Amino acid sequence: MSWKMFVYKYPDCYMHFGCYAYVKIHGLSYPIVEVELTENENGEYYGWIDSEGDLNGSLVWPSNAQTEMCFAYGSKIEEERGRGKKIRLSVVEIKQ
Repeated sequence: MSWKMFVYKYPDCYMHFGCYAYVKIHGLSYPIVEVELTENENGEYYGWIDSEGDLNGSLVWPSNAQTEMCFAYGSKIEEERGRGKKIRLSVVEIKQ
C-alpha cells in the first residue's frame, strides 16, 4: 500500500505529513515537498492506518517513540480495540 502526502523537508528527515494546506499552516521556513509513503516492514518511519486502511499523516514520525506518544495507552491497545494498526513506512521524495 502507498500514499502521497506533502511534508516539510528538514535537513535530516521529513516532518508534518499531510495535505499541502496542513503542512503550510505550520509556518516553518523549510521547503515543502511531495513524498510517497509505502508500507515496508523495514521502513525508517512509523505510521498509523485506521481500520479502513487510511493513513493518518499526523501520526507519521521518524521514530517509534514519537509515534507511541500519540496514544495515551500505547498503540497496542488501539490495535486490540480494532481501531487500526501501527506500520513501518519508507518515504521517497517525488521529484517535480
